[in-house]
Amino acid sequence: MKQFSLIEKQESLDVLNYQIRACENCSLSATRKHALTGEGNIDAHIMFVALSPGVKENSENRMFIGPSEQILNKLLQAAGK
Repeated sequence: MKQFSLIEKQESLDVLNYQIRACENCSLSATRKHALTGEGNIDAHIMFVALSPGVKENSENRMFIGPSEQILNKLLQAAGK
């Protein structure tokens, strides 16, 4: 399996993020304030994918900051025990 450099990973992610932000294939594009594409370490060993942003996430342009943040933190704490 090919190993990608950090530059190659970032370039691919930049293209994907652009496609997500420009997407108008469904009705969500008409009502969203932001198309959230994620953040964090591009070389991480784990990734969290959310179904859809809540009101707070959409207004702040970040995932897991509304009620979902509390749930995610509780789940991570329980998994770490």
